[in-house]
Amino acid sequence: VNQACGEDESPLPDSSDGHLIKTAEDCLLAQASGIMELNFIRVTSLYEPGSQDSFFSHAVSLARTETPLALEGNQETPCDFLHADDLAIYLNLTLGCPMAKISHLSSGRGYTYGDLENLLQKLSPGMHVSYSHREGRTGRLQGSSARSTDWFARHDVFLESEGLCAIT
Repeated sequence: VNQACGEDESPLPDSSDGHLIKTAEDCLLAQASGIMELNFIRVTSLYEPGSQDSFFSHAVSLARTETPLALEGNQETPCDFLHADDLAIYLNLTLGCPMAKISHLSSGRGYTYGDLENLLQKLSPGMHVSYSHREGRTGRLQGSSARSTDWFARHDVFLESEGLCAIT
């Protein structure tokens, strides 16, 4: 058998993490070859109704096994969730536009872990949340180039909570 030692095909990712890694690799390759300029977009926790891999589905599965959801911080710790559609809209608005090297996107709502705990208890009665009471990652990003594109988050996870917990 005479086989070439090079890789001549692109792998097909089979998970959301695989898609993210593949996209990052493609972007780095395009940036290295001068095809595109590399920019980073930092986002808060992404959500999408019906996703079995979401934070909310994970929380409900913990509630079913009577395992507390552990959160870094306390009830006053800020949190933020950005709908995947809002990220897609931002990406469409910025295609072909000059961007900052690093952009921060968030829904901009002033929610806390206490608010999140109340929402989770409505979605799954019996939900128990434990807090580390240590300073952890805050889920709210400050500053953004989004304003220059007239982008704003159209979705609000606390108002659109139906269908967030896709447990089968």
